[in-house]
Amino acid sequence: MRIFRIGEAVQARWGGRGGQFYPGTVTTVHADHRYDVSYDDGDRETRVEARYLRPLSADVETALNQERTFEVDERVLARWESGAAFFPARIVGVRAGDAYDVAYDDGDAEADVPSQRIVSLAVGVAPEPGDGVLARWEADWHAGTVRYASNATHYDIYFADGSGKTVDADGLRVVVRGHVHAAATLSAAAPGANGEL
Repeated sequence: MRIFRIGEAVQARWGGRGGQFYPGTVTTVHADHRYDVSYDDGDRETRVEARYLRPLSADVETALNQERTFEVDERVLARWESGAAFFPARIVGVRAGDAYDVAYDDGDAEADVPSQRIVSLAVGVAPEPGDGVLARWEADWHAGTVRYASNATHYDIYFADGSGKTVDADGLRVVVRGHVHAAATLSAAAPGANGEL
């Protein structure tokens, strides 16, 4: 059984009914593995069974694992050696079997990188609250969730470790559209506490 911690952002099934999960935060952990949840819309629920909670990674991770097509010289974000963070790079070769050769901006290179570890850096749609995104955290990028759009250029992002940061629009790429609240770092690694909201 998955154990959640106080302050962890989750998706919870309100009242244990229906198939819809709603974004919220664990506020209390009870000894019987039930949890109090404060939902993003302001509602609260007490003593939610663990089976009605899920970690936030599911939707972003699923979207990132989809096969994609890239072209030589395309600007991308790629996960170095399947790590948690994404780094700016350029496609330098196309291989058989949905894989690419990547040259990272820091001078490193990696061959035969599966498309599931690559995301286009092309500017797409404007982020909205609830979107799963890749957000720039210093030199690398991590998966997170848009919690608030303060204006058309700055967005509050929350990550799986509970930390948050305000990021400008140039530092975001939408991965999953909709109210997913999917702050995943895709591994145990996390951005850290610098610049917490």
